[in-house]
Amino acid sequence: MKTERLPKKLNNIEFIRFVFAVIIVYFHILHTNLISALNGGTAFLNEIAQQCSNAEYAVECFFIIAGYFLFCSYRKNPQLSVKQFAFKKFTRLWPVLFVSIAIGVLFFNADIFSSFFNLLFLQCIGVSLDYQGISWYVSPFFWAMIFYYVLLRCVKNRKAAHILIGVITYFSYVVVINNGFERNTVYGIFSLGLLRALGGIGAGYLIGLCLNSIQNLPAVQNFRGTKRKNFIISATMSVVEAGCAALLLFHFFNQDRAYDNQFFVVIVFSCLLVCMVSGKGIFSRLFNNRFFGFFGRYSYSIYMMQQVAFWILKATFWKNTDFAAQHGLWCVAISAAFAVVLGIVTYYLVEKPGAALLNKAGKKLFSRDSGKILP
Repeated sequence: MKTERLPKKLNNIEFIRFVFAVIIVYFHILHTNLISALNGGTAFLNEIAQQCSNAEYAVECFFIIAGYFLFCSYRKNPQLSVKQFAFKKFTRLWPVLFVSIAIGVLFFNADIFSSFFNLLFLQCIGVSLDYQGISWYVSPFFWAMIFYYVLLRCVKNRKAAHILIGVITYFSYVVVINNGFERNTVYGIFSLGLLRALGGIGAGYLIGLCLNSIQNLPAVQNFRGTKRKNFIISATMSVVEAGCAALLLFHFFNQDRAYDNQFFVVIVFSCLLVCMVSGKGIFSRLFNNRFFGFFGRYSYSIYMMQQVAFWILKATFWKNTDFAAQHGLWCVAISAAFAVVLGIVTYYLVEKPGAALLNKAGKKLFSRDSGKILP
């Protein structure tokens, strides 16, 4: 009987999630917050804001990573029911989402009706007129993950399921690419935000599928290369890792020479993900340890609480317009650090205990179902 290899915890991927969360915070500080707080900002702030215009598309990498982890989790526990899987995602996402929305409504005059839709995971999936806001990606992520899990559970023929995922991924990206990687609803029916999630998660799942198939080939499992062959493999993978990382950073922070089609991010990051999972290159091994992986746990809270951080900064630090004008880079750095620290604090005060509390309720709710609610 063929034994499939199950991937171990990938600390290097966790670290990448943290880095991309910080990059998105940096983008939002400049584009929708600090410059507006300064009534147009300075020439320097506008210049660096212009150069990082593509940094917002780092969110595509989150979708791809989620798709890869969906493949891993399904392989590990394919008996988990759909309602257990949905509840698992709910416990992961909702506590921080609720707190960020509640703070916005209670203290910063956030729109109640838009917040209501967001709280129910209905923002940016086509049924809400509001598709703006920093937390837009949560609802598409939630429903796309459930959709793919339902597909995997309902389509018993594994090859047919994989073909369907491939077709959905392809056509999702076709619509998104030809409508500019936006979030609005096009043709009166397709939510681009949801299609971005379906495309990215599907791509990540297919990457996991392909890597698993390659790793389980007898020739790969039995490969014992010489020092020279292993060195060549390691050097090649290291060059690809460095090249992909450099291309992504160049694309995110050099708008003047960046490629207009954001599918470029999907292609390059997919290559980087393959390298990180393989663990053959210098950088994938360097960052694949507990120290770097430790930071990944904070990425979701950092992403979600950045808007709260910006509201607080607008009411305090950013009122010192002289400092921001004279020390723009320091202002951005301090603001980003504050958002990261707030996210870390939220992880310990909200995300972790909130998930634990909901998990206890889930154990009673699903006591008759087999499988685990949370790992």
